[in-house]
Amino acid sequence: MPKKIDYEKIGLKCGLEIHQQLDTKKLFCNCISLLRQDEPDFEVKRNLHVVAGESGEVDTAASYEVSLNKDFIYQGYDTTCLVELDESPPRKINQEALRIALQISILLNANSISFTFSFLTSSSSSLFTSSSE
Repeated sequence: MPKKIDYEKIGLKCGLEIHQQLDTKKLFCNCISLLRQDEPDFEVKRNLHVVAGESGEVDTAASYEVSLNKDFIYQGYDTTCLVELDESPPRKINQEALRIALQISILLNANSISFTFSFLTSSSSSLFTSSSE
C-alpha cells in the first residue's frame, strides 16, 4: 500500500486557473477582447527560453516545457498588439476586468492569492463599485 502523503506537512498548494472572456478590454492592454474564427493575418512561431523571473528564480514549469522542445504558434489579426505577442511589457491592469474577476471569485467563495491583491491600490474599494455610480 502506498504511503499517505501529508500535503499540509510538505506545504503543497494548488489552485485552479479559469480562463473566461469578459465583455471588457483585454487584461493587460487596451485592445478589444474578441474571439476570432476567421483566417489569421499572420502567424508567429516561438520556442520557450527559460529566464529568471522578477523573483530571481527560474520557473519549474517553464523549465519542463522547454525540455519538451515544443513550438508555440501565435495567430495574429488586425486586433493583435505587441503585448499579446509578448513583444512588449504588459500595460496597467484593466481595473474593470479585475473587479469582475474578483467579484466572481467572491461569489464562488474562492480564495485569491495575495499576488492578485498586489495590483490593488489604497483606492481598492472603488473596484467593487460600478463606474456609473
